Amino acid sequence: MASIRGGDYDGPFMELTEVVTKDDDGVLTASCWWEIPGTDIQGSGLIKVANDGVVSERIAYYTKLPE
Repeated sequence: MASIRGGDYDGPFMELTEVVTKDDDGVLTASCWWEIPGTDIQGSGLIKVANDGVVSERIAYYTKLPE
């Protein structure tokens, strides 16, 4: 990430916003918007977790369409 950020970066690796969670019979579903500060890398995530660990994880990357 240092090469993408262009040198020394002292902040967090990733920031999560718009976090929404739902607990349904022991399965926690979390949705969020994520971004890597100092870059154009961002997207959304949908993660399901149960007592045994991660059940599923879907990550989508956002990019601007060409003009």
